[in-house]
Amino acid sequence: MNDIDIVVRWVDNNDLIWQKEKQKYVMLEKECKRKDADFSIERYRDWDLLRYWFRGIEANAPWVRKVFFITCGHRPAWLNLKHPKLELVEHKDF
Repeated sequence: MNDIDIVVRWVDNNDLIWQKEKQKYVMLEKECKRKDADFSIERYRDWDLLRYWFRGIEANAPWVRKVFFITCGHRPAWLNLKHPKLELVEHKDF
């Protein structure tokens, strides 16, 4: 089986700086009257499942080469930044 990479996006919905930045884009979307835009809080809520997702990848998916973890700069306190399969990517990097 060929190795694959995984890309996962995450935000800390409790981060006040992120909330302020998000609000700018919400206003832009509303001005454009987009019907498909999802502004619900559930979309960004942290259900505290991510750590179990990472454990599942580690235990059950040996073919995963890298996990690219994309954030606004914040990250879960429990995240092991030194894990060889983890690549932390910030929005500003691309």
